[in-house]
Amino acid sequence: MSSFISREVEHLVPGQPASDGAGVRLLRVLSGAGWQRRLDPFLMLDEFRSDQPGDYLAGFPEHPHRGFQTVTYMLAGRMRHRDSVGHEGVIGPGAVQWMNAGRGILHSEMPEQQHGLMHGFQLWINLPASRKLSAPAYRELEADQIPELRTASGSLIRVIAGQLDGVDGAIQEADTEPQYWDVRLPAGACEYLALPPGHHAAVYVYAGEAQLGEQARPTAARTLAVLSQTEGSHGVIVRATQAARLLVLAGRPLHQPIAQWGPFVMNTRAEIEQAIADMRAGTLACSSLCTTGQTIWMGFDLPQELAQNDYARILHVSMSSALRRSLTMLFQSNLLGQVTVDENTVLNFPNGLPGFESCQRFKLFHEESDAPRVFWMQSLDDADVLFSVVTPEEFGVRYEVELSAEQVDALQLAKPEDATVLVMIYKGNQEIDANTHPLLKSLSANLRNPLVINTETLRGVQICQLECDMLLHNRKAGE
Repeated sequence: MSSFISREVEHLVPGQPASDGAGVRLLRVLSGAGWQRRLDPFLMLDEFRSDQPGDYLAGFPEHPHRGFQTVTYMLAGRMRHRDSVGHEGVIGPGAVQWMNAGRGILHSEMPEQQHGLMHGFQLWINLPASRKLSAPAYRELEADQIPELRTASGSLIRVIAGQLDGVDGAIQEADTEPQYWDVRLPAGACEYLALPPGHHAAVYVYAGEAQLGEQARPTAARTLAVLSQTEGSHGVIVRATQAARLLVLAGRPLHQPIAQWGPFVMNTRAEIEQAIADMRAGTLACSSLCTTGQTIWMGFDLPQELAQNDYARILHVSMSSALRRSLTMLFQSNLLGQVTVDENTVLNFPNGLPGFESCQRFKLFHEESDAPRVFWMQSLDDADVLFSVVTPEEFGVRYEVELSAEQVDALQLAKPEDATVLVMIYKGNQEIDANTHPLLKSLSANLRNPLVINTETLRGVQICQLECDMLLHNRKAGE
């Protein structure tokens, strides 16, 4: 194809050994502000590959994200995804999970195997400012749902996203128009891969060796080749003198500021600080809780329309239907006993709390005062961590909570009567009408992420992202 103008290799970037999650050993291929700008909209690319269980069994326990998308592509092994929106699934060889973190999500990715090879990739793709607070979403694609293209040279190309030679990929994203292909070349193959003009592009060789561009730049395994923005180019030429496997990535740049702090990627530092504050408050992954007329509000942002003679009661709170098959215990918070609090009362959270995983022991105490009766949880692992909590009935809220088998085990809960619920409260951060009910005037409650406590063992867990049905009642004063 003499008329084909190829992009050339601009930089070769070798992957760097790293550790992430709970100690998973991996190769960090793309990271850092410089490469994020150069390969905008791509933020990170990791490859995990090991047949040593100790390198991957710890997995990626529950952690937050906001402001971008994650794409996990498996070549070998099995990984279970679970998130705060209620999605859960296992992906195996050849499968893909594409998650939009949007305004916030808590998720985990844990190995579904005890031995054997675990091999795959995780790619982070930025979102435009207009969609950073969009609703979280999740897609799981089995291996047979990924379109494949067999070329005349004998190469096999899996079109995960985008389009190639008239074959539409499994994923289409309008914001960044990402192209994500897994290309498997036999020895001696030469492919002319068309790329959209203006897209930033890179090739990651993960097995064998490839020669890229018209200049046939040798690119060794586990190396990322950043491709030039050659004016008038049609794509990239890929050759293999020996069998090679590689990923081709291309995306339409957003040309927007990038502010990142760990699992949060926003446009400004103020937005990052807000994400951190939301994480600490337990509200990062919250979505709309209730509608009152045309006003949509959160459980932690009390509506100004709630007048003195009104009160709110949550009649039913449950985990999403996707998790319902694993639920084993049901209780109602208003039917429970109280935790007996004295100078020796210590609550134990075996898994810590989201954002405070290292804090597992909390001293529980309270002050005798007028309603609401406020409890305090002071971490014994980090003296700077202190929460205010109350029973939900202090807010006129009743929970009907369903626990999974895993949560029951963590609590060592034998029967529903041994459980109780506490909710975190904060000082209100907005002006509230003078007629607001006295209980709600100065406090806001994190209703969607309650703490469940076993009153016998004093073990606790935080239930995240409950789906709530809320009914507003009108009650005359004095009733």
